[in-house]
Amino acid sequence: MTLENLYYFISIIEHKSISKAAKSEHISQSALTQVVNRLESEFHCELLSRNNKGVLPTPSGSLVYEYAKDMVSLNDSLKSRLICLNEGCSIIYLKPCCSMDNQFIPTLMYQLQSEYPNMKLTIQFDKKDKTMSEIQLGITDFGIVMGSTQKIDDIDIDIIGFEEIVLVANSSLKVNQLSVNDLSKYKIIDFSLTSYMNDIHQKIEALTSPKISQGYVPFMSIDSISSIKSLIKNNFGISFLPKYTVTVELDSELFKVIQINDFTYKLPVKIISKRDDLLPELNRNIKKSLIKTSKKYLLDSMR
Repeated sequence: MTLENLYYFISIIEHKSISKAAKSEHISQSALTQVVNRLESEFHCELLSRNNKGVLPTPSGSLVYEYAKDMVSLNDSLKSRLICLNEGCSIIYLKPCCSMDNQFIPTLMYQLQSEYPNMKLTIQFDKKDKTMSEIQLGITDFGIVMGSTQKIDDIDIDIIGFEEIVLVANSSLKVNQLSVNDLSKYKIIDFSLTSYMNDIHQKIEALTSPKISQGYVPFMSIDSISSIKSLIKNNFGISFLPKYTVTVELDSELFKVIQINDFTYKLPVKIISKRDDLLPELNRNIKKSLIKTSKKYLLDSMR
């Protein structure tokens, strides 16, 4: 097994096709087929199932795919860190969760780069579980996540504030307050790349009258806050979003918050990293700056 073979296997899974992966990677289809055959022979199991539309991973293939992504990512991280070290600088990997907005992150970047000019800051938005896993592996240095987190040995979790999740609508919508039972009358757009929607679903279901048979059924689920805001701007629905992600639209009165009777929902915002005693001195200092700047931003955004 080589990293190159794992890289090609990842490409096959993500393209759902050996021929499309071959074209993307500028390699022959037969060569990629041999890669799969070698991996299957080495792991003693079938990794792909084939149909008329292409290929899909078997359960074993899905497991190999997840591990392969971590191994390739770890290798890329190592190369980047070594290059940066040889150039006399440090590289820090920061992963905010997918719901972090476009104002919070630039504020952090500016502050950290000002304090540490020889540091190269790499930011990539990702899901909470993957960020936690990569911090354990040493691929990622810091994560910023929202909501509940599992306690893990060697991982520090620092709460930097709380963020209110609000029901956002176009300002032209002629309603300012709803009951939980009224929600079924509106087109609600779910943000699919976050875990807080599951908690909101359960809380709404618990408050909904048994006479409302439909309950909470989202109109659609979308993995981009920008896309959701575009739909709201065009009056195509309403959505539960972190309040700080729509600060500009609320201040300009393009959007408004619809109050729900007897319903509030706040999420803790957390910075996660390796334990302080496992961090090099530079990372400990960066962590202090990260926490200080984040707390100030979240406090200011709530005023």
